[in-house]
Amino acid sequence: MDARANSNEWMHASLLWTLLGSVAIGLLGMAFPTNLRAAQRLDSALDNVEWGDSKDEVLEKIKERRLDELRSRPALQNSRVEMQQARTRVLEQIEAIEESYTELEDGEDAYDVSVVADEYTKDNNESLLHVKEDKAQTFYFFIDGSLYKMVVAYKEQYIRGVNFKPFLKQVQRKYGSPEGIERDTIAGQKKLAQASWQDANTRLEVHNKKEVFGTYTMVFSDRERIRKLEESDRKFGGSDKTKEGVSERVKQLSAGSDESQEGVVDGMIGESIEVDLGSDDQDQASDESEQQGDSTSDENEAQASKDQDNTDDTSESDADQATGEAASDSDDDDEDDGVIVY
Repeated sequence: MDARANSNEWMHASLLWTLLGSVAIGLLGMAFPTNLRAAQRLDSALDNVEWGDSKDEVLEKIKERRLDELRSRPALQNSRVEMQQARTRVLEQIEAIEESYTELEDGEDAYDVSVVADEYTKDNNESLLHVKEDKAQTFYFFIDGSLYKMVVAYKEQYIRGVNFKPFLKQVQRKYGSPEGIERDTIAGQKKLAQASWQDANTRLEVHNKKEVFGTYTMVFSDRERIRKLEESDRKFGGSDKTKEGVSERVKQLSAGSDESQEGVVDGMIGESIEVDLGSDDQDQASDESEQQGDSTSDENEAQASKDQDNTDDTSESDADQATGEAASDSDDDDEDDGVIVY
């Protein structure tokens, strides 16, 4: 009898603790809804690529990914001719990516004044692959032959009109709250400049580079490899450079550019003059109308950009909270215009 009573008491106690645990989890979810969202792993941005991959492995995986995307398109599945044409285009793209491979050695090159100028150290067995995509340019960085960093630089027209804070909101929706937020002087004003995330394998830093390059970058890096490099006291990944130094070189190049430098200037954010902006309404106007309206349009755009930037920084306390509240969903005045982040 005593044994049965003890058994019943144990079962009641177990049910009570289970119920209390469920209530506690529910209360935590109410208190910290952002942190308990199903945040994606940071290395999910790599897709099928992995930290430590060689250049050839990265190329092969990008090719596999793009060919798989073709096979999944219903419109191509019933046409061998169209599928073969699309496959040929993908193979040409992979060839172009392979040709972009650059060993970052001493001497001048276009990357020295590009959006990734502060992401590498020369003569340090570092190299990169440059991948052009629809909404961004992706740079895969290797050190000693192994992938350890990926930089995504968004095309200027893709993020046009999107301030940094709403951009960070999109990153937060995907990866959860940032662990740190920093401010810096941008265009003479204190503004949101950087936010950082990290998980077990990967670190992510999102940088506001609109003042010089007109874009934002997302820098994903291999935490373990970074830790070992730092412990070795080895200069790497641009640790020998300063933001001010890079910015000054870009400004000097822009001010004194000539025909021989056009390719370098076009490549500052990894874009080329092949970018199609034909969908913009203003591109349908005649050359004469464009010439007459250029001055007024530039002034209006500059003022609009300044006004929008000011709304980005109306609350100092927003940006100083490393818990991610600076990018909370309560800021209804900031629109993200449907930007999709990596």
